[in-house]
Amino acid sequence: MKLDKFTKAVLIAISLIAIIAYMDKLEYPQSFWGYSILLGLIVAVVYYQFRKDKSEALAIFLAFYIMLIFGLEDLIFYILDGGIPASMPHLNNHQIIGRIAMFMNLTTVTPISLIISVAIGGLITYLVVKYLKEKW
Repeated sequence: MKLDKFTKAVLIAISLIAIIAYMDKLEYPQSFWGYSILLGLIVAVVYYQFRKDKSEALAIFLAFYIMLIFGLEDLIFYILDGGIPASMPHLNNHQIIGRIAMFMNLTTVTPISLIISVAIGGLITYLVVKYLKEKW
């Protein structure tokens, strides 16, 4: 039995809900990263189901993932929350954001180090998407 694109999309959505139900049992931040990555992956898979373009679906996921790990979600969260705090010590151990702050010789993540991290992620995203567009 062959499923049409819309049935596949509904089954993917149901699968995502089942995964989210499982992820609810996990501790934060493990659950945050799981939710986030799965969300990006599901969107890319559903996009592929409708468009059948592997490079665009891959670009969607990679752009999402790169911008996520470089701190765009954190930056948007703080802007929506009323402003970026002067110090974000909870991000010091973040593998990318924290290391950028350390490279800048800062003792903690600051607004400028977070913005620089997001800018670096934006540049990497641009280069990856450009490569996929040109080579795939």
